[in-house]
Amino acid sequence: IEPVTQLVFGTPLYFVVQWGPIVLMLGSMFFMKNPSPLATGIMYWAIVVMMGLGLGIWVAAAEAASSGMPMDMSTRGGIAISSVTYPTIAKAFLITASAFGALSLFGYTTKRDLSGLGSFAIMAMWGVLAMSLLNFILPPSSMFEWIIMGAVFALSAVLIAVETQQLKNGYYAFGGDARSLAVLTNWGA
Repeated sequence: IEPVTQLVFGTPLYFVVQWGPIVLMLGSMFFMKNPSPLATGIMYWAIVVMMGLGLGIWVAAAEAASSGMPMDMSTRGGIAISSVTYPTIAKAFLITASAFGALSLFGYTTKRDLSGLGSFAIMAMWGVLAMSLLNFILPPSSMFEWIIMGAVFALSAVLIAVETQQLKNGYYAFGGDARSLAVLTNWGA
């Protein structure tokens, strides 16, 4: 594992892993005008691999903590990240999976049309992205980071429910078209 860790986090490949998933997701809106099941499948796996590599830093931190040499980590704004252990990672995963499941269930079962709320949330997410970029230019601020994290949390919760409802509606609309359903499945994943 050490050679892979050094390759990903000790070279400029770090920036590819850090920014690659968001670039692929945002770029796919522009370069996938007529998506095929194969293209969306490749896009899905490319994003998953890059996100997995990016999350590897947490595994490296937990491994260091279990060997008695915890890593001192903090955000750019100075928010300390301590006690990264395997149980902490498992708890974070379970909490996130539970919240995703509950929000997705809400989006699937609600009778309200959430599309208007989704349009607002997408525009607000662009605003949060602009705030994040501004955070790189301005001097580091932990308060600004907390605001950005809270906004991303709230907007992501809304978007999970909205996207689940859109997927459900799409499955009904494309009921007999296997190709469209395959593309929709990959986009949903």
